[in-house]
Amino acid sequence: RHLELMPGLGAADVVDRTRTDLRALGRRFDIVADAVGATTFAECLPLLRDGGRHLGIAADLRGMLARRAGSRRPI
Repeated sequence: RHLELMPGLGAADVVDRTRTDLRALGRRFDIVADAVGATTFAECLPLLRDGGRHLGIAADLRGMLARRAGSRRPI
């Protein structure tokens, strides 16, 4: 809904998950920021580069306690 604001916040790429199948992107990212709680860490793990982060802005407790990709340490 507010996709046009994201580049101004520093996003290099913005993907509208309602229009794009995230699994079909074939790319990996340093950060996947979910502002509406529509994804889980497990769903985003294939999208993250090693050491990448899933930022669940509207996540539940489980999502907030997710680990870095490739890490055993909590965030």
